[in-house]
Amino acid sequence: MRESKAFFFKKESLTFKVRKIMILKCNYKAKVFFIIILFILFLIVLNIPNIDVLEIKNIDENEILFQEKIFPGYIFATKIKHSVQLTPVLEFFEIDKNYNILLTKTIIKDLGWGMPSSPEGDFSYQNGEMIIENINKEISSFIFRISYISKPELILRSRTYDLRFLVNDSDALEIKNKRISLVNRICFFLIRK
Repeated sequence: MRESKAFFFKKESLTFKVRKIMILKCNYKAKVFFIIILFILFLIVLNIPNIDVLEIKNIDENEILFQEKIFPGYIFATKIKHSVQLTPVLEFFEIDKNYNILLTKTIIKDLGWGMPSSPEGDFSYQNGEMIIENINKEISSFIFRISYISKPELILRSRTYDLRFLVNDSDALEIKNKRISLVNRICFFLIRK
């Protein structure tokens, strides 16, 4: 009887060793498969195209307020009320074929304090407004300081945003074009919602 028990234990331990080796081999194959899948996912993420966006960031709060995909020909504008003349001042910007921001046009009612005395571009007078066109000055980014007195507005795709309701008085907004990955863009939307 003792011999049969000893034989049984030897047989069981041999079976256990065979199973253990099979599990290790299976784990090795699973590990290799998992590494290959991770490598393929890494390559896919690397090949996701980058996109150009217009980014508006509140520098004082270190918060990105807005990101929108841009394309050559994309136009946006800023509007303020001149603090001395109390008349509107509009500046128009356009994205060129290399995704640079160009200051293209300025519309003002009065030549007052802080207005250009010798403007770059083509000057004309239409409907009681002075229009300076074809400025085409390349700007990598610019700071737009918010003052509730000047009633600052941002005009994007024919929508006007009153910035007094989005940021604090005297906050500085940095407006720039930026190249980001599609993954970052998706993360921005997920965090914002």
